[in-house]
Amino acid sequence: MIKLFKMVHLFHYISPLVMMRSFPRIFPDILQGNFKPDYYLKHIQKDLRLAISMGDTANHPTPMAAAANEVYKRAKALDQSDNDMSAVYRAYIH
Repeated sequence: MIKLFKMVHLFHYISPLVMMRSFPRIFPDILQGNFKPDYYLKHIQKDLRLAISMGDTANHPTPMAAAANEVYKRAKALDQSDNDMSAVYRAYIH
């Protein structure tokens, strides 16, 4: 787990606040397969859909939201909707 934490820390675009507060709490759960929801994956995907829809209404592109939405849709297709948002990684290990 320490190696994984150090590897993620190399990505300088990650907020220091996220590194200090979220990752130390989330990583052990991910590695142990514990995806008890703090915030459901299905709700994030719904919010992404709403953001994309708002962008469409305003004729404003939302490429990052659209890309993230595709990842969350894949995770939902793998029956991860009622898990924590950290379960999204499962979209790419299958």
